[in-house]
Amino acid sequence: MSNANELIGAAMEALAREDQASFDSAAAFLADRDDTDRVLVEVVTCAISGLWRNGWQPADVVRIAARRLTDWHGRAAADLIAWEMRAYAPATVDERWRDQLAGLQAAVWWKGGYLAARQARDGAGRLMTVSGVLELLGSLTGLPRLESLSPPPGAARRTVQARSHAVSEKTLTRVRALLAKAESTAYEAEAETVSQESASRGTDLVPVLAAREQEVEQAVERMFPNLVSHAVRTSWDREGWAAGRTAADQASLGARDR
Repeated sequence: MSNANELIGAAMEALAREDQASFDSAAAFLADRDDTDRVLVEVVTCAISGLWRNGWQPADVVRIAARRLTDWHGRAAADLIAWEMRAYAPATVDERWRDQLAGLQAAVWWKGGYLAARQARDGAGRLMTVSGVLELLGSLTGLPRLESLSPPPGAARRTVQARSHAVSEKTLTRVRALLAKAESTAYEAEAETVSQESASRGTDLVPVLAAREQEVEQAVERMFPNLVSHAVRTSWDREGWAAGRTAADQASLGARDR
């Protein structure tokens, strides 16, 4: 039997080929392994660390996950970003990053394994949760380099800056995080409330945010022209086969859920 890392690699290759049957097979084998929670979270965490080195910031990652996949993937991205950020001393994390994390409500809210906790919170089967995190990993793999707007976590140093500049930077970061949060929620009323809050924090900042978001979208679409259609298809297929497999998933693996 393949180990967890090999199965994750097989799932990523299947996503790249748009081979849903092979992806489902790899996900099912992973769902049946006791070490999947640890290994899959480690792999996603490593991918997130690589994005920081390539100019991505938390709001960028959550936004692209929610747009290219679903709001669930955006929430999972925020969760795993919070997990990854534990590796850095607070003094080495730029204030703008901390503001983004706060705006996204990114926090390690679970105890024990993430997959089991996410599954319990969603009331979903283990296979659905494993498949969702694999889809998230696929969406984060191979993303293009972006212009770096601030030091990555671990490299920031506290500096003294003019108050007016600090306030504008903080407001810009907060608005950016709020907009990402609005796009990652499934509830229209909540999304409208968050969007209004972001607008009230500074209309002049919105064109700057729009320019950054356009940079992200254009860079991704240049490198991955089929990503949008593939993400939509994957999301649709998940809905299609979920109902038929959840009962069997819970029956065969329920005893292992922690």
